[in-house]
Amino acid sequence: MTAIIDPNGRITEIYPPFVEGYLIGDVPIYTDRWTLFLEWGDWFAWVMLGVAVLGLFASVVRVLVRRLVPR
Repeated sequence: MTAIIDPNGRITEIYPPFVEGYLIGDVPIYTDRWTLFLEWGDWFAWVMLGVAVLGLFASVVRVLVRRLVPR
């Protein structure tokens, strides 16, 4: 599907499906708006990386404990 979507998520123009062609339109770019990413940056990605590393560490410790401790 080829469409022009405004920053609020509304479809402003749409090209018919299964037809070759293109759309030309103007889409405003907001530069003065506050966003969570501008305020916090990559904190969510770093937190998820930390959670993944802790999960990997916990699983390695669990495997080692099961192998070393006799039942």
